[in-house]
Amino acid sequence: MLSLCRNSFKFNRLLLNGSSKKHLTASFFSRATGAENDPGNGPNESSSQSSKQTGTTKVESNQNDAKADSNEVKLSPQEIEALVKTCGELEEKYDTIYDKYRRSLADMENLRRNAERRIGETKDYAVQGFCKDLLEVADVLDLALDSVEKNKENPKENFDNLKKGVEMTKEVLLKVFSKHGVVPVHPHGHEFDPNIHDAITLIPREHTKIKPGHIHQVMKVGYHLHKRPIRPAKVIVVQPEDT
Repeated sequence: MLSLCRNSFKFNRLLLNGSSKKHLTASFFSRATGAENDPGNGPNESSSQSSKQTGTTKVESNQNDAKADSNEVKLSPQEIEALVKTCGELEEKYDTIYDKYRRSLADMENLRRNAERRIGETKDYAVQGFCKDLLEVADVLDLALDSVEKNKENPKENFDNLKKGVEMTKEVLLKVFSKHGVVPVHPHGHEFDPNIHDAITLIPREHTKIKPGHIHQVMKVGYHLHKRPIRPAKVIVVQPEDT
């Protein structure tokens, strides 16, 4: 206030003097012009602009913070309590599901081990039933041999008993084969099929009445297991017409 009064007093004194008035006007314009053209004022202007920009940045930052504060969701104590309860329930469900998952893995591992064990047992004992049925064949052979040894005084009767025992053995053996799906194949007179027959040799067409390309004689019987060849029949084939 005191400085304002002093400046006003000086200004009034200048107004009383005309030359001073002119001097004041010239001084004012010279200062105004010098302020615009003086390069020394550049840093002051830059500093002023920098201060303005800094102030603007601070204002914008404060505005952003205010917006962020306004976007924050304010929860009541009841809502917070409800969320905590929900989180607890979800944790319990997670623990339950994870426990079931671990139990499922353990069950799967047990099933895998049991399956491997059963497969191994199946491989080891797959022919157990077949072998058990073959014991009957062995029993018939034993009976045939015993009958021959008991009657040594009559060779013809021994031979008949042996023949009968062999026939019985064959009959029992074929029953065992049939029970397990094993079927003998006698392809005499059938057309030769390389998939199920094994040709030993060819016989000329003029030496047999069998059609060309057909089986003249069976040297070894073939066998099928459930319609699948397990041993091809070894045969003699009539010479085909194109050879």
